[in-house]
Amino acid sequence: MRQHCKAVKVPVIAANFVRLAEQAVKENRGHISYLEALLAMESEERDRHAIAHRLHDAKLPRMKTPEEFEFARAP
Repeated sequence: MRQHCKAVKVPVIAANFVRLAEQAVKENRGHISYLEALLAMESEERDRHAIAHRLHDAKLPRMKTPEEFEFARAP
């Protein structure tokens, strides 16, 4: 299974299919629910990855936390 996941480039599914299958059995959920959970995890990870790449490619300045922001210098 992991080899097939690697071939079609779905690493999150490869990393989580056993754990989610066991969880689906424990919760008495069907195969459609199991597949939906796997695909949702893969999709969410791809979205996070895409956002990170876009932010990196935009070359935006580093984000400051509220603790680092100098409110006295703001107009």
